[in-house]
Amino acid sequence: MKNFLKNNFDDITISENKQIIEKFSNSDWEKHIFLDPWSDLIYLIILDNSNINLNIVTRWENCKIKLFWIFFSSDKKEINSNIITDLNHSNTQANNYLLSFVWNHGKIQVNWSINIKPWCKNVKWHLLEENLILGENISIKTLPILNVHSNDVQASHGAKIDKVNSDKLFYMTSKWIDKSTSKKLIIDGYINNILQYFTQFDQEEIRKLINI
Repeated sequence: MKNFLKNNFDDITISENKQIIEKFSNSDWEKHIFLDPWSDLIYLIILDNSNINLNIVTRWENCKIKLFWIFFSSDKKEINSNIITDLNHSNTQANNYLLSFVWNHGKIQVNWSINIKPWCKNVKWHLLEENLILGENISIKTLPILNVHSNDVQASHGAKIDKVNSDKLFYMTSKWIDKSTSKKLIIDGYINNILQYFTQFDQEEIRKLINI
């Protein structure tokens, strides 16, 4: 099952295998996602100069979450995100991947909280952040908070901050590809790493929604 959503205020309950893509633009948002037993969610949130509070809660065992984020920040517009994941049951997994594009005067602040109860076993939580700098005078702040009270847990966090690779740009411009097109192709490469997980969607449809 799949869903395209845009600026949707409603909370979501997942009781099956589902792929969701949702875009939030130019406002403040709050959302709860509840996972029923044996549910498997692959979820992409696109955040364009917006703020969001997201709370993900498992309702029973054997839940899997792949959560992807694409952030766009520019022109002194700040993205503030508070993401809370409550893994209250055993045999649950949550993998998070954040991809942010920050242009001139862009600002991003993300607070991640993971809560794992003492009685939980075989729980996995991972976070990887990749931030691509596309301008000047930018600010990126992230704060992962792990409230882990169980010994049977795998948890990790990694972060990268990169500029557009100058060697790649030089190679592409030497092949008569202009600088603007070269940058777009490099950005597309990052996005393709996410889109490969959303096999139920038409890829061009997703690109229109992302609209870089």
